[in-house]
Amino acid sequence: MLGGIVAVSAWDIWAVGNGNGVSDAGQPLVEHWNGTSWTIVPSPRGDLWSVSALSARDIWAVGSTGTETLFAQVEHWDGSHWRIVRSPDLHTTSSVLDAVAAVTPRDVWAVGQVFNQWCYFYRLN
Repeated sequence: MLGGIVAVSAWDIWAVGNGNGVSDAGQPLVEHWNGTSWTIVPSPRGDLWSVSALSARDIWAVGSTGTETLFAQVEHWDGSHWRIVRSPDLHTTSSVLDAVAAVTPRDVWAVGQVFNQWCYFYRLN
């Protein structure tokens, strides 16, 4: 299931989500459109729900990782691979990042929630 999409150009579009539904929770799904076809791109882990891009080499995705207890997940595309980026440590039992907005390379924000408690904003870099 895909949850977010961003277009860098007509031949550089990214969509993020998780596996094929509930049974694949925790299995990331990242797809890339190259102007001709969609391909699945390997991603480290977690469910990704939002994606934002500044350029073809500066793309951010957020979501959560875990099955019983969820932890905020942040990933960054550098033009060749996705890598995990430090995410907020809220010292809580369950949190998720729902959306991301990249303003400049040094100004990237995410918003999320700590379940049944409160919402939060987090600067990623």
